[in-house]
Amino acid sequence: MFSTESAPPSHGHSLRPKRSRRAGSDDSLKLPRAKRRRSALRRDTFEPLSDLSPNEVAVSSNGSILMNGHAPEDKYEHDGALAAPKELTLRAAKKGEKRTERGSGAVTLSSNDFYNVEHLPALPEQIRSRPTIPYSSTISLEHGYALALTHSEALIWSYNSSATTPSTKDLFSFKLPFPPSGPTQPLPLGAFAARSVGSEPGLVVVTPDKGRVVYWETITNASSFLPGQPSTGVQGSVPGMFSGETIKDIINAEPAGFILVLSHGRVAHLTVKDQLGRPAIGVQFLRKSGGANSGGFFGGLRYIVAGDRRESVAAVRSGTATKGQRDVVIVTEQGGLEHWSTHLNIADSLRFEVNLKEDLLGALIHNLPDDLKNDFRFKVLDFVFVESPAKSCELGQINSQISYPILLLASLMHHNTSTFYIIEANVSAQCSDIIVVHPISCYKPQASDLTRFQPRLCVPKPGQVAFVVFETAIVIFSLAKAKESPSSQLLMEGQRLPEPFQDCIKFQNETIYRVLGFVSEDKESQDRKPSCVLAVQGFGIIRVASIASAMRSEEPEEVKITLKSRIEQAIFYGTLRQNPLDLTRAEKQTFSSEEIEEAALSISHEILSSSSKYVPKASPSLDQHLKLRAKALEDLVLHLQKYYGPLPRLLKWKLLWGAEKLAAAQAMWKVQEDIMRRKPKDRKETYWEQLLFFMASDYRTEADESKGETDLVRLFLTKDVYRIEFLLDWLHEGHKEVKEDDFLSEYEMVENIRESSDLWIAGFEAAYRLREDTAPLYGLGDEIFDPQHGILKSGYKDLPEAWTIVERTVRLGECLLQLVYDTTHEWWGLSKTGGAGKPSRKTVIHMAHAMPKQLDLHQRMFAERHAWLMEQDHEENPKHLDQAKKMLRWGQKSRRDYFYKIARLGLVQEAIDLAEHWKDMKALVDLDLEARQQLIERTKEGPEPSERDVKKFEQDLQSIKNRTEGYFAKYGSAWAQAYFNKMTIDGELGSLLAEAETDEKKQPLLTRFLRQNPGYQKISWINDVIGEEDFGNAAKTLESLATKKGDDLWIKKTELCLAKLTNIAAVETNQKDPRKEVRISTKKFDDRLALLDIQARVQAHMLPSIGPVIDDAGARQVALETFGRRVVGEKRYPALKALLNDGLGLLLCRKAVSAQRLVDILTLMDPVEYQGPEENDPQILGHEFWLALEVLQLGEIDPSMVEGLTHIIWRRAMIRDDWVSLNDTTEKNDEKVTAEMTKTSLFKTLVAWFEHVQHHRGEASNIKLLGPSQILEAEVFPLSLRKRFRETEIELVLRDLEAENEVLKRHVEKGRLELHYGGLLKMAQATVRAQADRAGDEAAEKAEKA
Repeated sequence: MFSTESAPPSHGHSLRPKRSRRAGSDDSLKLPRAKRRRSALRRDTFEPLSDLSPNEVAVSSNGSILMNGHAPEDKYEHDGALAAPKELTLRAAKKGEKRTERGSGAVTLSSNDFYNVEHLPALPEQIRSRPTIPYSSTISLEHGYALALTHSEALIWSYNSSATTPSTKDLFSFKLPFPPSGPTQPLPLGAFAARSVGSEPGLVVVTPDKGRVVYWETITNASSFLPGQPSTGVQGSVPGMFSGETIKDIINAEPAGFILVLSHGRVAHLTVKDQLGRPAIGVQFLRKSGGANSGGFFGGLRYIVAGDRRESVAAVRSGTATKGQRDVVIVTEQGGLEHWSTHLNIADSLRFEVNLKEDLLGALIHNLPDDLKNDFRFKVLDFVFVESPAKSCELGQINSQISYPILLLASLMHHNTSTFYIIEANVSAQCSDIIVVHPISCYKPQASDLTRFQPRLCVPKPGQVAFVVFETAIVIFSLAKAKESPSSQLLMEGQRLPEPFQDCIKFQNETIYRVLGFVSEDKESQDRKPSCVLAVQGFGIIRVASIASAMRSEEPEEVKITLKSRIEQAIFYGTLRQNPLDLTRAEKQTFSSEEIEEAALSISHEILSSSSKYVPKASPSLDQHLKLRAKALEDLVLHLQKYYGPLPRLLKWKLLWGAEKLAAAQAMWKVQEDIMRRKPKDRKETYWEQLLFFMASDYRTEADESKGETDLVRLFLTKDVYRIEFLLDWLHEGHKEVKEDDFLSEYEMVENIRESSDLWIAGFEAAYRLREDTAPLYGLGDEIFDPQHGILKSGYKDLPEAWTIVERTVRLGECLLQLVYDTTHEWWGLSKTGGAGKPSRKTVIHMAHAMPKQLDLHQRMFAERHAWLMEQDHEENPKHLDQAKKMLRWGQKSRRDYFYKIARLGLVQEAIDLAEHWKDMKALVDLDLEARQQLIERTKEGPEPSERDVKKFEQDLQSIKNRTEGYFAKYGSAWAQAYFNKMTIDGELGSLLAEAETDEKKQPLLTRFLRQNPGYQKISWINDVIGEEDFGNAAKTLESLATKKGDDLWIKKTELCLAKLTNIAAVETNQKDPRKEVRISTKKFDDRLALLDIQARVQAHMLPSIGPVIDDAGARQVALETFGRRVVGEKRYPALKALLNDGLGLLLCRKAVSAQRLVDILTLMDPVEYQGPEENDPQILGHEFWLALEVLQLGEIDPSMVEGLTHIIWRRAMIRDDWVSLNDTTEKNDEKVTAEMTKTSLFKTLVAWFEHVQHHRGEASNIKLLGPSQILEAEVFPLSLRKRFRETEIELVLRDLEAENEVLKRHVEKGRLELHYGGLLKMAQATVRAQADRAGDEAAEKAEKA
């Protein structure tokens, strides 16, 4: 089965096939000489033997039941009949090799605070290259060999060898002298025998189904066997085997021989020496009756005695060996125990027999719930001696005095699920004493998982740990005792002592990995830990070593593997290629998100700082060391996502930020390596090395020169990556420290700046690239990233500041950028570089070309920080909003400045690329023009251009123009707005309108641009008419212009007239019969023009009274003295006087005033006669209050203000005249009284009101008649009117209005104004009616004359 074709030669000598010839006496293969007869007494007969590995177990690649060696049919490989090997190894006897130092060449598969799992490297190529081949395996600790047996071949090798493939001296390969077997037949079982010749062990091999036995005194003899030749070993067979009966196990019981366990519950004693010590096969069954003999050593049993059979045997263990005798203990699955004394030369005897079942069940029943105490299946699976029974069991003692401690492995099965227990017990001939029961809770397999392999117990000395070996799992269980102390005594009495440590190591599911054999390794010294060595199908030899404390802990946290350790096992060992262990399995125990986060962040920090015991402290290749740590971080997040997800969002970001720092470190190290390669020999240190010398110890690990830590850069990247942001900040700050020392030349200073720039770019570029590329890996695939810049668009609210956007980092990044530019600009001239001690031109150019990338990275940081600030809780922390606003203003300006600086270095295309990337249209417009200007200047600076140069210039210029035109399609209105704005500022409006008129693509963009910017309305209406032929929108634009405050009166009137005309044109365009619509659509324009006309009349009324003045201030002063002396003068109404003063100032400057301000001017100005020519009189005097009421009708005033303003106008009309004097009619006739009354402002206003009503019958009007009592009852200064004024003015204005109201009240009380008002009302109405009658009569007379 183990093909020798693919395997290396097992020894140095080989026989090659040659031409056949007649064999002669010289050529024949000599057989070994017959041994001289010797006494059966051996050297060790009179020496006490140590335990010969009582826990050695041979287990086959099993297909059906307990270790019977059956191979699975689907994976069995069979090579048919025996064939002569192509190579034969002849070797001399060699000394047995002791176990090598643990870890020599071994690969660690798992390691924690409780145990280590190692893969021993030595494995024959015949097995390594054919991992699925079925074989049984035996491991011998005493001899240091491992045995693998197929149906036809055997392999023996030193399993402790440090070589991956055992050397020829450590490897034995030979054919077995058995007839061919089928693939369904069980595999042979083997055991190593004690050394008899030299230092090599012997070998016993048994076929389970046929009972054939072969014994070799040395493995060298076994390997010298040639198929077709007589076997060099002694052969025999097990007599009297039943049909279907097989040999399940072979146990070393030397010096008495071996014990064979058969499937029908029988146990046989196999001897391989006769009484004279010669090799000979003898078999006798252990019969409890003791009356029958086995029939001799060389014969078979002719019949079966009833005492040979017993219940299914669970395990057989060898006990004490003395002078050719060995104690053997048999335990059945139902708890029966037999203590046998086996001898090499005399009959075996049963010392005592006891049944442990009742005591075992009595102890186990307490571990079951009440509903399960009658519904389970009990089975003993294995047992081991806790210590050598020689201390209490000497030959010749009577049975009642035999007593010794053992450990048993038992199981209770319920509903197809098995629970296992380790039971400590004392056994004697009369009774058994159960000391303690240890339930195994970490592994509960289904019954179907136990059909091919019976679990086994492995307890290395000194018995502080037990290994329970399953087919695809190993359970480690601590048997350490608690230290006797008052505290432990209290815990035990209160049943609060923590459970012993236990853990399960499982093989990966659905793989070929399964246990074939194992052996225990005792603790020999402080460096030799108790271990279990296992042969694993498809993998090789592994060692599980316990490193737990020898004393049982009183703290619960110290007897379990922490979550952090579980995760570490998975990421550092579970990811190893072809690791058979399943270290990534999800734990049944649930953990809180806080525990998961704490463990994850702790592991991440330890990886970044290389403080994890699983990360090498140093490596010849720092690049490989960084890659190893990066892989660990990636494995960490993958494991957490798969087995502990969904993870909190903040945890995922923190893990990603840690990975970014490591990516930055990797990129910076590559830059540093490039720096070191190009560094001149006379330059002592790179900038990074200088920087770490000056850098504060708070930000780095201090070097310990006594430990050889002389390379500060490597030390930082090994231990301080978790705080690499401080190093990146210091890339700028370090220049100050270095400069202060003043020991560097200009060349070195510029080189330092270049290196700092390269390191900064490499670090942040790698960090942002990793964030962009691996966000989905970290479970952040749903986050909304800006594809252009690789930063989050939103979602910063619940996140702390990322390390890339800390305020200090962003600020110092800007400082470094400025330093790089200043240095580049300073040394840009060709004449300034290249001299002794001067910077090289190449360095300066390199810095210039690196600036665009540096600026782009800084802008990423800037944009990310601004976005973070905008999403914070501004109520809780208002400074974040202030910072965000300042950053936005400062950042845009700073970015554009650097665009222009880069362009001035001749890198205009790079600057344009940056502006395109950041979609900064304003900068892009400027840079586009700069590109044209630089092209023109380069042409002018050179010599007289040739025709080719001219053609090249035209092509380049056209390329720029094409790019400019392409921006309209690429960026749309964003580009158009910036482009058109620049053209407008540069006074290119005419050409802009003409250009758009002929370009269908630009026209809508220009229209949108002009309409969106209120400042361009004066151009927009022209474009609406010329470019769009949209008269309606042109009318709206002009109307909007006309209603703006502060425009010149004449301009406003012109705009209204144009708006009226365009509105008429728009109506005519849309309507076939536009006459009615024209009247309706032009009314608002007519009203506004009428309002402007009133203002113009008031202005015309005042100007002759003012006369020529020096300036506007003088004109205002004269106007106030002329028109503000009586009504508001002499400190009567100071606040109202200020209102009048402001209104007069605007009026005299020919500025259009609001309707409210015009009302103030008309109602507060003194009644002064017009000083100009009579024919130009604007008819203001006597009509002031009516004009004010007309303003309310014409002006677009807030409806809530109209009523309040109406009250003010009528009140001021009523108090303009002294009604107390008018009411005194003493010695006045009716004519005089009437004449005085008709001259009052109130009467004139009433007349005008009735005239208005008569001329506008049926039309709605805002002008209402109000009597004195109505005014007095109303609120003096309603809230609707207070909106006009500032907070500081309201109280002053209120005081003056209340003073006006007091005057009105006095006129009502003293001058009987309420009574006179009724008479004036009738008189005014009569007057208007009389005027209408006269007008009617005159019209009739004219009609008669006509």
